[in-house]
Amino acid sequence: MKSIKFTILFIALILFSDAAGSQKEKVSRNFFFIQITDPQLGFLGDEASYAKEKLLYTKAVEEVNRLDPDFVVITGDLVHNNTDSAKWSEFRRITALI
Repeated sequence: MKSIKFTILFIALILFSDAAGSQKEKVSRNFFFIQITDPQLGFLGDEASYAKEKLLYTKAVEEVNRLDPDFVVITGDLVHNNTDSAKWSEFRRITALI
């Protein structure tokens, strides 16, 4: 197993149920959200790895769309170098596909 750390994309799928209502009628509300953490585009620095990072993040976004959550939360490092406008543009482009 290679020891190279690739960008970690964790997708946490959490389903919550909440019930509320009066004695006469009970209303049940469900919502479903996805958390993506640490896409960190540009972490490895070279172009071949960056292409793979973009591909992995794109696949994660495709899976989010397939699951059709009520909302998505993205946490952690979004891009590796926060001054790299090209990486930010690519992050925004891929994220906008959700």
